[in-house]
Amino acid sequence: MEAQTDNPVQPRHSVSPVFLLMVVLPPLAVVWLVNRFVPEPPDDASRLAAAVKTHNPEAVRAAAKRLCTESMTSLSYHVIYANTFFQEEGRSAPASVLFEEYAGWLEHSEPNRRDIGRLVYALIYIKTGQFVQASAYLQQIENLHWPYVHLFLGQALAGQGHYPQAQAAFEAEILNGGNTAAAVKELADLFEKSRDIHSLRHLCENPRFRAFLPVPTVRRLALRSGQPLVYAAAVLRPFRQAAHLLGILAAFFILLLWIAFLRRLDLFEPEKIQWVILTVLMGTAAALVVFPIRDLLEILFSLKLNVSAGRDLLYCIVVIGLAEEAVKLLPVLVILRFTKEINESIDYLIYASLGALGFAFLENILYFDRSGLTAVKARAMICCVGHMFYTSLVMYGVVLARYGGTGAVRRNVLFCFLLASFLHGVYDFFLISRFVGKEARLISVGLVFLEVLLYVRMLNNALNQSEYFDEAQASRLLHLRERLGAGLVGAVMFEYLAAALAVGPSLAYEPFRRTVSFTWVLVFFFASSLGTYNLRRGFWLPWFRKSQLPTQNLVAGEQS
Repeated sequence: MEAQTDNPVQPRHSVSPVFLLMVVLPPLAVVWLVNRFVPEPPDDASRLAAAVKTHNPEAVRAAAKRLCTESMTSLSYHVIYANTFFQEEGRSAPASVLFEEYAGWLEHSEPNRRDIGRLVYALIYIKTGQFVQASAYLQQIENLHWPYVHLFLGQALAGQGHYPQAQAAFEAEILNGGNTAAAVKELADLFEKSRDIHSLRHLCENPRFRAFLPVPTVRRLALRSGQPLVYAAAVLRPFRQAAHLLGILAAFFILLLWIAFLRRLDLFEPEKIQWVILTVLMGTAAALVVFPIRDLLEILFSLKLNVSAGRDLLYCIVVIGLAEEAVKLLPVLVILRFTKEINESIDYLIYASLGALGFAFLENILYFDRSGLTAVKARAMICCVGHMFYTSLVMYGVVLARYGGTGAVRRNVLFCFLLASFLHGVYDFFLISRFVGKEARLISVGLVFLEVLLYVRMLNNALNQSEYFDEAQASRLLHLRERLGAGLVGAVMFEYLAAALAVGPSLAYEPFRRTVSFTWVLVFFFASSLGTYNLRRGFWLPWFRKSQLPTQNLVAGEQS
């Protein structure tokens, strides 16, 4: 399996000055230009509205805090401010800070300030799962016609399992003209938990509340009721709402970045551009297929998130990992079955990665609407490479069987598919489960680094087994690392620029400054790892051991 040759072709491993300049100078220039020419929002109310719209919790907190100071009795600002302490991206300060800030409000001489203090305390206890304490503070509130009072009471009662009383509280929130959107969502969740399908259907049929209903709830109800048109409309609704220009531009930029990477890596017999585009489009379409599969798995196996650590892990592996990896395979399987385009070893991984990129493109559009553009760099590096790795891992089973003589194709594909689904599920579990500590997310980070290294080895081995292997083509990999690094820096600066345009340079700069060190570690790691290959005809690089090949210059082959 280790065919020998006298002319191994390898890239240099040193960090070139060009690479350093490309990842350092442009960001400095962008930061200077933004601070010089991008204006700040005219007032805190405008800044708050923009921060909420772009899902920037730190900017929301800063703007809401100033507005709370200016308008002490504006309830909505206090609720918005307090909520940022419990949003996933905004937990830079502990909830104890809120207790200290509002402790003096509980016994204030002004009734409105007393009620705000009690409401904030109730919110803290609800968010931390202490529902009895939350109910105690809510029962002390004097102005029962304020928004959020019945909403929080319903949440506290539902948390204690008192569903009928919780339903009455949510309905009172709607009748009082409070936070109707949140109350309707809570009612829908309550009816699903109690399996009250009749009430849930009645809620969905009310045109006044239809726009507020959680899309997954509408999908599951339509699936149970056998309403395919309603189901299709529910699947498409989030994408219609998410179609804002900056989000689409960010997703498209990320897509082009990785397509360019794969095109440059496809050295010996490059694929025709029409098949590249078609595969990406099929991956995008496949992203829509995942919804009915996930909904069916949830219904059939009664799987939901945030039940227990074990159930969350099972949900992530089966509902997320298994379902997504199944649909992401469809594009490469269609190409393999109906065309003759896959005619060399690397093609299996190229087409698998292209299909995964199409899937990630649609997912990114949806994600940027739900979580804002504060996740562009993470989606560009961690998530896209993860999707490409998992799908390529399955097709790598074919490469091992057909070129390495390791196992049978079907057995390899099944094993690699289950492994990819498991790894995908474990990665998501440590990110989204409420039953693991924040420190446990380091496991997901470590998994990402491992997956990148394995993805590079798979690509390298597939290139080495190519039927069209030609050392003369190796020069096409020249400056791949620099090009990829520049593209990743572009994604980082796109995120910063979008934040600056939305909330102003001052609020955009602080999270950028705080995360810049780790971001640059990611950029160097991804660009260096994915831009470095050891080319040798027929040679198989081991997955977990360093290659013993001598290090040589990519083009000239000079020993170093």
